[in-house]
Amino acid sequence: MNADIALFKNIRLVRYLIILATLCITTAAWSQQRPPTGEKSLLSGADCVVSGSETWSRLYDEENNVSIGHQLFSSQFYMTAQDSEQVMLTCVASSERFSVLSLQMGVSDNDVRTEAQMTVNIYQSGSVRHTYGAVVPGTLLTTVLDLTDLEVTNPQNFAIEILCDNALYRNLPCALYFPEATLYPNGQFTSLGSESADVGGPPQEQGIEVVNNAPEPTSSRQDAPSSNGGDDIINNLIDNIFDAIFK
Repeated sequence: MNADIALFKNIRLVRYLIILATLCITTAAWSQQRPPTGEKSLLSGADCVVSGSETWSRLYDEENNVSIGHQLFSSQFYMTAQDSEQVMLTCVASSERFSVLSLQMGVSDNDVRTEAQMTVNIYQSGSVRHTYGAVVPGTLLTTVLDLTDLEVTNPQNFAIEILCDNALYRNLPCALYFPEATLYPNGQFTSLGSESADVGGPPQEQGIEVVNNAPEPTSSRQDAPSSNGGDDIINNLIDNIFDAIFK
């Protein structure tokens, strides 16, 4: 009887080991077939230069938590310009790698103390594509550029310009924050709307809304569903096999 029990356990162990080996091989093959996302932040995925009309015309490549329209966002970088001055970020992205630039821009609620007001121009191939006037504290703008637009001579060449129309204090210039500035590869970005998202006030000219890809406010952001759902299932199966073997 004991010999039969031992033989049964050995057969079960071998069976589990075979299943485990098969799952490992399947997981490795699955990982090799899964392509990378290819998304890049604007500053890391494109060649960019900053220009301005004076010393406060700057780009600060640093992350900040900022309140825009009474919602908390994590900003990738921000740009500043003093009263009656301007700052511009000019970039060129590879049209072979990227097809869409997604932007989300906003003015901090805290800037109401400086009565900041600015105009934001989005250029493509040297021409203005979108103009947002009377951008004030609490305003959130969301727009995208098609970097493969056949109607534009050089669609992968673009610029973001800030004109500071008003700022009370010289040491507190107009500042525009960027919760999102993302380059998407061909075929990954598919959902475009028809209007610009705005929290504080309507811009003079509306852009194109990012329906699915704009980042949610930090305070309400939830973990996105895992893109490795198959891996999770396999890992759970492996855990169950080990439990069955060693319990």
